Amino acid sequence: MEFTEYTLLVKNLSIGKRLPTAIYLHSSALIEVTSLHNFVQQVIQHTQLEDFDFTLVKFYTLQFQLSLLNYLDFFEHPYPILQKSHSINLITCKYRTFDYTRSSNPPILHRKETFLAPSHPCVPQFRQYTQELETAGLFHDIRRIGYKNQWETLLQQHGYSIYSPFNSPEDWLK
Repeated sequence: MEFTEYTLLVKNLSIGKRLPTAIYLHSSALIEVTSLHNFVQQVIQHTQLEDFDFTLVKFYTLQFQLSLLNYLDFFEHPYPILQKSHSINLITCKYRTFDYTRSSNPPILHRKETFLAPSHPCVPQFRQYTQELETAGLFHDIRRIGYKNQWETLLQQHGYSIYSPFNSPEDWLK
């Protein structure tokens, strides 16, 4: 696939979390975008990353690049932690690996419903949870929410705590 075709396919994605320089899509939602799904599978085979269990794909909008990201317990934990990622240059098919398994302050996810296909059964629960925290003002300063330690401090400052990462979303906040 050429960069022009890639850019057009990524630009026309109607699902996923859209940011200024990238669109993130959960691996389960890839089947909804056949051309990109097939392309990602080809890239994975070519780079010999078949054994990498990725949760999200990050499609860069300004570069011919994508990243495969593995977030621990995406569906079970309210703020999944980034374990490892592979950032792949689609011109050279070389990749860089980032390992956060020993990090004391790894990146985390928010607004999980935005990564899924709209028809996914978890979307309503995740959306409700996000709306509660938006109403509480916790997403106001995006610089303070992307990493585990800052996020947990912010939650505590607002009187929230995470009950258990393995309970249903209704039980995440107590």
